[in-house]
Amino acid sequence: PTSRPPGFIRSRRLRVMILRSKLVLPGLLLSSWLGPELVLAEPRLGALFPALTLRDHHAAKVTLDPEEAEDSFPGQRVVIWWYPQADTPGCTKEGEAFESLHQAYRAKGVVILGASADTVEDNRNFANKFSFSYPLLCDVEKSIPTALDVTSRRWAIMLGPDRKIEQYWPDISDPAMFPVTPLSFLAQTEWDKHEEL
Repeated sequence: PTSRPPGFIRSRRLRVMILRSKLVLPGLLLSSWLGPELVLAEPRLGALFPALTLRDHHAAKVTLDPEEAEDSFPGQRVVIWWYPQADTPGCTKEGEAFESLHQAYRAKGVVILGASADTVEDNRNFANKFSFSYPLLCDVEKSIPTALDVTSRRWAIMLGPDRKIEQYWPDISDPAMFPVTPLSFLAQTEWDKHEEL
């Protein structure tokens, strides 16, 4: 059998809830050594994020799963920012900006997860060099962008506590300024709920 690369643990079949709204999740079957996997046609708001487990830069397992008992961050939102390569100028600026806003995200109950196709060792060196206090996922097989059908080099996604996709930001052009954008999205969401009352 094909050996699994370091950093990748497992990627379970994506659970799809058939919704009555227009936010039904479309999918395509792939064949690979992982077996049949359901792949999103694109990140659709309201769709479930694929359940998966990856290593972070400490080589610890991090699981994202709609089932709270399986999830590493039950009851919390998660923002994932995907970067092309550890310890490069744009990625460093974005990582440092997220680090400077870490407390603001915590106050909103949001977990920050960096993610890239870098190895555990490369991401560990990156995190240690710039003192990042949040996990960097080591998705060496690019299972996340593959499942979401994302081809952008730099993007981000917000997941609700139920692991449904709340927002998606493709093709981030200003990595140094982007980290305030998810906070602005949350503030607008809270304001909209207040206006509905």
